[in-house]
Amino acid sequence: MARNCILYILFAILPLFAAAQAVAQPGQGSSKGSKKIEFINADVMEYDQSLGVDAMRLIGRVMMRHGDATMYADSAYRYMDRDAFVAFGQIHIEQGDSVDLYGDSLTYDGATGLAVLKGRVRMIDAQVNMESKSLTYDVKNNTGFYDDSATTRSKDGNILKSRKGTYYADRKEFVFTRNVTVESKDYTVFSDTMTYNTETEVSYFHGPTRIVSDENVITCKQGWYDTKKDICSFSKGGKIKTPEQEIEADSLYYERNSGFGLGFNNVRLRDSTQNIEVRGNYSVTRKNIDSYMVTDSVTLIMGMDTDSLFLSADSLFSVGDSLCGRILRAYHRVKFYKTDMQGVCDSLVYFESDSLLQMYRKPILWNEENQLTARFMQIFMRGKRVDMLDMIDAALIISKEDTIKFNQIAGKNMRAYFGASNLRKVDVKGRGETIYYPKEEEDAPPPRTLNLKTGEIPGDSLVPADSLAVSLPESRDSLAAVVPKIMQPGNDSLSAAADSLLLKPRPPKPVQYIGANKVTSEDITIHLDSGKVDRIVFKVKPAGNLSPFESVDLKEYKLPGFAWWEHLRPLTLLDIYSPRRVPKFDYMPKKKAVVKPKTPAKPANGGGTVITPASR
Repeated sequence: MARNCILYILFAILPLFAAAQAVAQPGQGSSKGSKKIEFINADVMEYDQSLGVDAMRLIGRVMMRHGDATMYADSAYRYMDRDAFVAFGQIHIEQGDSVDLYGDSLTYDGATGLAVLKGRVRMIDAQVNMESKSLTYDVKNNTGFYDDSATTRSKDGNILKSRKGTYYADRKEFVFTRNVTVESKDYTVFSDTMTYNTETEVSYFHGPTRIVSDENVITCKQGWYDTKKDICSFSKGGKIKTPEQEIEADSLYYERNSGFGLGFNNVRLRDSTQNIEVRGNYSVTRKNIDSYMVTDSVTLIMGMDTDSLFLSADSLFSVGDSLCGRILRAYHRVKFYKTDMQGVCDSLVYFESDSLLQMYRKPILWNEENQLTARFMQIFMRGKRVDMLDMIDAALIISKEDTIKFNQIAGKNMRAYFGASNLRKVDVKGRGETIYYPKEEEDAPPPRTLNLKTGEIPGDSLVPADSLAVSLPESRDSLAAVVPKIMQPGNDSLSAAADSLLLKPRPPKPVQYIGANKVTSEDITIHLDSGKVDRIVFKVKPAGNLSPFESVDLKEYKLPGFAWWEHLRPLTLLDIYSPRRVPKFDYMPKKKAVVKPKTPAKPANGGGTVITPASR
């Protein structure tokens, strides 16, 4: 009996002795790489065999250390055989001087250095305060992670939430995954995966991301945001959308405070107020002056009445103006295509408030069969439709009759008026000249006839009006009403002959030109029908004559400044992207060079002839 009592006392004292030894050797376990948990303090220490072999109950102001982590609790169960413990109540872990962790319970494994905190868990460092229901913290690697949602508050007031997350204390970095949100006073971020550095306050986005603010909505699949400087960069389909404008590109850079932005590769900028879209490979936007610039393979798409205008240029600038509304400027090698109008020039300006489009430096316009040129042009639009055109200085309109004959209208200035889609009237103001080729009036085509007796088809020639010849209608449907006999049985040959005649197209009647008419008048008005000259009114001092073809050289029958630029005309949408050849022409004919007589220079050595530049 006495022997059993002594053994019991020894087993009770041994854990206390081991604890005392741990206290007596503070150096043990003080390094980060220590393998054993160091017991520091407890108000009460009890050996509890019901907890397991070498298990101890610690009660009151419990304090233990492992590496550079110091742990506090109200109570704990310590398992010395496996170097672990479970603690309860007011858990606090000090990780060096950088991280503090709090919770309601703690399970700690000294072999792995993993601390599992549960309850009202908090993790605090100098920059953030994180709250969660559970947290696993790797003391050896200074890393914490959770998978049951957490809320993190940064020192600048931002609130970050996610379903899962990892914190790397050494590099002050969070990695948030699943349903990530960032709430700021200026914006809200929604992302799939985000990395956040607590020192630099820079967020990195991985996966679909949306940033919403009162000013705009930003979307991307990859990028970063510097919350200190309010600057950001996005890639993989970055897009910035405001109520009036939207820009997207492969890569975007944006400064929120100044509104300065850059776009790289496959840039698309849409302006809903103007119903336009600009495309290119490089863009610069400046919100503070309400402007943007796009260059490198620029395309402008402008929605119009029932059609769209497509324009290409080297670069395009747009700026908002309080008086003129938005102003668009396209520079160098401008080329545009619209179904009923095409054009080229060196530069172009569009004024939104006036619906006015100005073309500079060698502008050329095409409308149906007409080519229009002048030193300067401006197009007035009404309701997104071309309404009027001013051609200033050396105005010229040309339409082609055939390979050598061209109808021409020239004047100092012109004003052209448009109908639904084509020219309807042109007023020439000053130095008016015309060359056109009048034709004989076309007679009505003769009726197509069929000889009922022979079944012969005379073609377009007239036949005697007797009972054997009938005029056929233009359609097979009304044939029976006109010639009932043809439709009766037994008249297959006549029916076939009639069908043959109806299906046979009329041969075109050769155009008969009267001559070449050249007239001058100070002012002229030209009326057009379906894009062709219908009537010409010479108003002031008309003079001219009609010359037979035999008396004129048609190849040289041209007005001053004549040039036919059909090869520059964009006939399809894709033609505005073809190699652009800038027209090189003069609006007035060049003066003939004066040939100076060759004068031999005086020989320097008294003999021979010296050839001067004038004599070469």
